[in-house]
Amino acid sequence: MATKKTTEAVGFVIQAPEIRGLEAVIVGVAPIILHGMGPSVRKAMYETVTKRKSAGREAKQPFQEWKECLYWTKKGELAIKAQVIQKAMVRGCDLIEGMKMIKAKRTWIVSGVEDSKFIPLLVANGGKPVMREDVKKLPRGGADLRYRAEVEEWFCRFRIDFLHPNLKASQILNILGYAGVGGIGDERPERSGGVNGRFRVADSKEQKIKGQPALMRKDLDNGFRPEVVSDVGSPAFSFAHMDEAEQEAKQEAKQEVLVVDAKD
Repeated sequence: MATKKTTEAVGFVIQAPEIRGLEAVIVGVAPIILHGMGPSVRKAMYETVTKRKSAGREAKQPFQEWKECLYWTKKGELAIKAQVIQKAMVRGCDLIEGMKMIKAKRTWIVSGVEDSKFIPLLVANGGKPVMREDVKKLPRGGADLRYRAEVEEWFCRFRIDFLHPNLKASQILNILGYAGVGGIGDERPERSGGVNGRFRVADSKEQKIKGQPALMRKDLDNGFRPEVVSDVGSPAFSFAHMDEAEQEAKQEAKQEVLVVDAKD
């Protein structure tokens, strides 16, 4: 006689997620190059996607371009985006056998200690960011000059909240170490095969390292001007020349407005 099989629903318990946090410190082992997307870059992108072209090529304003590549905390400290570290850690998982990036990116969150979106860029030796003058090849031929901020010796302190027991604190720090291999910022190994933006996790003694912001926004208002360095081995323009060029560009723009008004 055949036995009738029965099935019973098997219940299971969903445990509440346990979120733990730690404060991490990373120390740069190579200069970091900052290049935020300022108004000028966004305007150029908008003109490209909307197929709008401005009348003629606008004159270069190096110092303005340099300022626009900077991010700031609510306190006015020079900073990097917290998501920069977040993404670097996710990409670092690609170097770890058995870890999947798509799953890893939901397992932790990086944030600033006081400002959740931005992490202060700190220095211990009083160093200030410089202005890099780089020659960049254009996609359609020719070349152009790019002006970006670079900080040589730097470190950052931030918070990482992670899902436990999926990951332990020691594992999070190891993943952060792999992120340092690929680096952050422009011309990093992971993005362009460069050498900049690499970092390591601070040791126990360096965890208590004290420093100050590499730059404060108020420093710009007080007349701070960065040292200019060139990547081509030749002397970069002095700020006297840069300021003069910017003044000439502004004067020409003002004259164009006056001519248009006169015609009207």
